[in-house]
Amino acid sequence: MRRPVLLFVVLLLLVGCDDFKPAEKPDLDNVTLCSAEVMVCPDGSYVSRDPEHNCDFKPCLETGYGDPTQEWGEGELE
Repeated sequence: MRRPVLLFVVLLLLVGCDDFKPAEKPDLDNVTLCSAEVMVCPDGSYVSRDPEHNCDFKPCLETGYGDPTQEWGEGELE
């Protein structure tokens, strides 16, 4: 008898924690959908299209790192 009462109390607490607010529907009138294309940047990273800027590609980030192999010389192995 204690188990069903305990189960009822736990369920009552769980249901009581819900705020019972209906979900709001999103505003689909002002949504811009872009194609799922990506562009390869010079550093090898990828950028996607930006729906806030007429679906143009987002700018590539300038990392400033460049190609690390350019700094390699004809060194010797130790």
